[in-house]
Amino acid sequence: MINALMKTLYATAALTIAKVLNKDDYLKVKKIRLEALENDGRYFATSYEEEKSYSDAQWRQWIAESPENCVIGVFVGDELVGITTVTKWEEDVTGKTAKFGRSYIRPDSRGQGLANLLYQKRMDWAKQQRRYTSAVVFHRDGNELSKHINTKFGAKYYFTRPMRWANGETADAHWYKTLLAERKKDSIEKTRKKISATPVAEKQVLTLN
Repeated sequence: MINALMKTLYATAALTIAKVLNKDDYLKVKKIRLEALENDGRYFATSYEEEKSYSDAQWRQWIAESPENCVIGVFVGDELVGITTVTKWEEDVTGKTAKFGRSYIRPDSRGQGLANLLYQKRMDWAKQQRRYTSAVVFHRDGNELSKHINTKFGAKYYFTRPMRWANGETADAHWYKTLLAERKKDSIEKTRKKISATPVAEKQVLTLN
């Protein structure tokens, strides 16, 4: 109880930041990613054994930021305590859909609002990439915490299908979708409503694109 309180006070006092990581961070990312797969493999698609065999060059490539992909980390002080990723969703042939995934926060750093920082940063990054108009994310059936945080950030239920997980089990994966860019039709409709609610004298300065 005292240790948990001290960790919370430390997280509050220390500089807490979420940022896009680069190739120089690969050792920190490798450590926390393998920890996630070893401890919570039932929630991930790739196994601890598979990723443990990656070379340093593969880890650097995995982490390197590109116009389509990035790894985001949340730090408390100098310690990396959580990660998440943005990648291109290969099932969308248009290339306009991002996929959020590989999210993990160390157990002793949970319950401090760090997931909010992490998820907001990945949402912001994806929106900045003009190529993406939406994003998908999935969670294993029964992972209510993941469901809660994803729907909190605007994800809507998309579909469900069975999936083989890293621990060898087969269970349903529930997919959700988030719109990253407001559709022009929706934007025009909002402007129309604004015009209709505006006094006549002011309507002259409002136009539709």
